[in-house]
Amino acid sequence: MSKDLKYESLFQIYAERKFKYLQYYNAQRAAAGLPNMGNVTSYDDFLVSGCSHCDRKVPCCKDSPCGFMPWDFLNLNNPMYLQAILDSGAVAITNIEGLYSIRPSRRDEKNRIVGHNNIQKQLDDPRCVLLDEEKGCMLPPELRPSSALLFSCKNGSGFSAPEILFLWYPYQRMLENLYKKNNKYQTFKELELCTIGERRDPATKTQVKKLSKALIWYR
Repeated sequence: MSKDLKYESLFQIYAERKFKYLQYYNAQRAAAGLPNMGNVTSYDDFLVSGCSHCDRKVPCCKDSPCGFMPWDFLNLNNPMYLQAILDSGAVAITNIEGLYSIRPSRRDEKNRIVGHNNIQKQLDDPRCVLLDEEKGCMLPPELRPSSALLFSCKNGSGFSAPEILFLWYPYQRMLENLYKKNNKYQTFKELELCTIGERRDPATKTQVKKLSKALIWYR
């Protein structure tokens, strides 16, 4: 099997696995009398949901990156796997009120990509680095964070911050260790001394490709 065929096969397996988790989570919510999280009701919907057009009515990727769920990753027990994902530069471990989760990166007020840190200062450009103004999310639909796949342009929804942090709660020790290892900027003053970028550009194609392959652990 060629590398390309192997990649496509893994890509499909990964997508179907994620969709099953989304279905299961929505079923759990329905059983608890809670509304469905979003518009993913079939595998076809799962593949096409995204930013093909903009009918902006609610906060979205332009305001803040969404969140990955634990099931968005194939092997959370493998530090090398998660390190490869972080090394893409497009994803960061965030610390919100002492709880850790994994989200796409964003830029600071000087347009530098901010990742693996806990900068509390309000950002002038809080948009997700994976957002392309014309095409929407730069990740293929199958690889987008579950929170993005359950997002409705009219209603928002997706996962709330408390729900995301609750689902990541069992993995706090592991994320904390990775956060400390990858946190290059301990203070905002240290970050100000760094130069990471100058223009308000989205993530590079290389970063997106590197992240895509790391997500399905393709080598």
